[in-house]
Parts: sequence; structure tokens; C-alpha cells
Amino acid sequence: MKQKKQTCSTCGAYKKLYRFYGLRAWHSGECYCAEHRRPAEGTGSCARWRARRAEYDLSPSRLERAEEDVRTIAEHPERLSARTFRA
Repeated sequence: MKQKKQTCSTCGAYKKLYRFYGLRAWHSGECYCAEHRRPAEGTGSCARWRARRAEYDLSPSRLERAEEDVRTIAEHPERLSARTFRA
């Protein structure tokens, strides 16, 4: 198995910032370190590096909220912009 380089971009504390507008979200190009609470570039490294871990929220309350969101979208399709569903 290939060993990951211990840089900021492979650290579990490295987060991307996203911009939101309506139903759309996109990566703003900026990143930050959640461990140090400051902006970060992907090439740095520090002693607090940790491996990334996948986390899932499959709680009943989360699934109920998702079902409610889908129902709302199905009941009010006119609220969605045509640009939201580009092919």
C-alpha cells in the first residue's frame, strides 16, 4: 500500500471552504486547518498531522430530515432554477 505524504492536503484537519448561493455550493479555492484554526496551504506540514477518517451520520433524525427535504423538493419543483440541473 502506498504511504501518504504527511502534508496539510492529506491531513484529517484540512478543510475546504465552500460558498453557497441558493441550492448551489462550490469550492472557493480557500482551505483552512481545523487543528490550528487558521488558513492553510496544501503543501505545509506540522507535528499534529492525522489520517483522514470517513464519518457517517445515519441517525434516524438525519434520515427523517432527508426524507422531508426530498418531499419538499417533489412538492415544489417550480422553486428550483433550470440552471440547477445542468447536464
